[in-house]
Amino acid sequence: HIEKTLEPVWAEQHEIACYEKGDDLDFRVFDYDKGSAADLLGRITLASRNFDREGGFEGELRLLECGRGPQSSLKVKVEMLPPLLPDAPPVSEPGSRLKVTILSATGLRAADWGFMGGGKSDPFCRCEIRDKPEFKFETRHINKTLDPVWNEEHELPVYAQGDDLDFQVFDYDRGSAADLLGRITLAGRDFDR
Repeated sequence: HIEKTLEPVWAEQHEIACYEKGDDLDFRVFDYDKGSAADLLGRITLASRNFDREGGFEGELRLLECGRGPQSSLKVKVEMLPPLLPDAPPVSEPGSRLKVTILSATGLRAADWGFMGGGKSDPFCRCEIRDKPEFKFETRHINKTLDPVWNEEHELPVYAQGDDLDFQVFDYDRGSAADLLGRITLAGRDFDR
């Protein structure tokens, strides 16, 4: 969040790994409130036909649900990127298992703050087959780091063609619920080839 401004400039770039043709993009702008729910400042949906084409989309979107006052807008740039790997047929077959190695994470947010400042986290990673929560594993947690290196190899005993993998990184807290630090889904088409 950017503090105390009505004209924020984020200049951030993010990649959505699981885009499917026809998926629209929902944008929502919130007012950050420490200790309470964020307030919606506006929202807009960008239809895929406006960016899923050569040149993508770059421009201002007029926000809806802004309340009274001047019209609010959000400036965005959306580009279509080629697949990481060319199309290839899946290699899985009935009865396949899946070997997953969790290497590391970088730039995690600090979930724990000490008396001397300089927050850290105690991160661990959970991996599960989407919609099959009984097939999952977790890495060990590593104390006081924002750049953990796990280098752990695990095997999921059941994999069916088309299964996606959900990865979630949490801050381990003894005696209380783990805090989510980030998550991503890896589509089966990106590794089953």
